[in-house]
Amino acid sequence: MSHSLLQDSLLYSRAFWVTKSIIAWNVDVGVDGSCFLYASQIAALSVTDSGIQGYDVKFKLEEDEGGLSEKVVAKFPHIRGYKAFKVPSSVDAKSLLKCQLAVAAFNCGGGKCSNATGLQLPGILDDLFSYDGPLGADFSTDAVSLHLWAPTAQAVQVCIYRDPFSSDPMEIVQLVEVNGVWSIKGPTDWEGCYYVYEVSVYHPCSLRIEKCFANDPYARGLSSDGKRTLLVNLDSDTLKPEGWDILANEKPTLHSFSDISIYELHIRDFSANDHTVRPDLRGGYLAFTLEVGSSLYTLALDDQ
Repeated sequence: MSHSLLQDSLLYSRAFWVTKSIIAWNVDVGVDGSCFLYASQIAALSVTDSGIQGYDVKFKLEEDEGGLSEKVVAKFPHIRGYKAFKVPSSVDAKSLLKCQLAVAAFNCGGGKCSNATGLQLPGILDDLFSYDGPLGADFSTDAVSLHLWAPTAQAVQVCIYRDPFSSDPMEIVQLVEVNGVWSIKGPTDWEGCYYVYEVSVYHPCSLRIEKCFANDPYARGLSSDGKRTLLVNLDSDTLKPEGWDILANEKPTLHSFSDISIYELHIRDFSANDHTVRPDLRGGYLAFTLEVGSSLYTLALDDQ
């Protein structure tokens, strides 16, 4: 790889950390070559002809002559034929995943760096951080709790706002991580407030630790401009329309799902060409408020 290509190599993630113990990379280090894994918590990695600089830790990787397992190839068929490199068992992979990561290969003679690249992480994230617990906002009688799955984040805060457009948060709280899930237990009066997460995380596009503001990916409600997440309890009695609890008693009995008929109707198409509807109402919502008209007659026939 040329000097200029080496300089830009970290912009591309051509190696795959597929399990806790295996990194897949389409590179040939040769019999006397070597390969290393590097990590920088402050994203200070850079590449020169002599190797990667700015790292906090590095680990030598040994090639697995058996190649990638069938299980890995079945999950990632596009990397079939890649070399498999063994990660030492002493590596604290969970901590490293919060850092900027890279691998580099060296020629046998003189130890000159021949190739380098960043890492793609979906495989190891699945391997180490599978989770089936609650996510998003969780409401109980004594607390409002938040849970965010973000195993590569270095820090997560939540900014709580009283309303959707206030400029300053009424509270900023640090979340605590347990195995990739960041959580906080707050007071019940958070219900009805709005929030955004502030996440510090390495970003492979900028090659920096970025501070990102984001809505909750598990949001159940948003502000009208979509910029803040609403802490809404969908089981709250205050959200129920009148008669909600007895609605099930008023529904006709459904003996089979084959008895269901679902019609899709466009608001405009319902009355746009109906000359029995006043011109100023055609194609709009108010056409549905009329008591007579050809469109309503057709709708009534469909309901029979």
